[in-house]
Amino acid sequence: MSAYWIAVASAEHVRRGRATGFMQVNHGKTAPLRRVKPGDGIIYYSPTTILGEKDGLQAFTAIGTVREGEPYQGDMGSGFTPFRRDVEWAKAEETPIKPTGCTSPPASRTGAISFALAFSKSGTTIFV
Repeated sequence: MSAYWIAVASAEHVRRGRATGFMQVNHGKTAPLRRVKPGDGIIYYSPTTILGEKDGLQAFTAIGTVREGEPYQGDMGSGFTPFRRDVEWAKAEETPIKPTGCTSPPASRTGAISFALAFSKSGTTIFV
């Protein structure tokens, strides 16, 4: 059985991962990526466009499926080598949550995020 995960990152960081086919979480730590398995679904929620900004973006920014393979280190330069996992990103538009009636997730880093998602039988991904 596949699991489904929601990761949180700025839209700018998510777009970088989508462009090159990977995901990265928790500032590149490996432990969370070891819990994610090939075939699991990944949805990114972005509270902001740029890390540290307070622009109130609040949108789903990516959705995909984890590919085969283990976490690996990428080179971001200046000695920063965060862990990543490869993802097959679905074609999807960034979708604000405000029109859906959802509210922003808790500010706490340990707070749970609860959003409803639906996947149609045709394989098309829909945010609800």
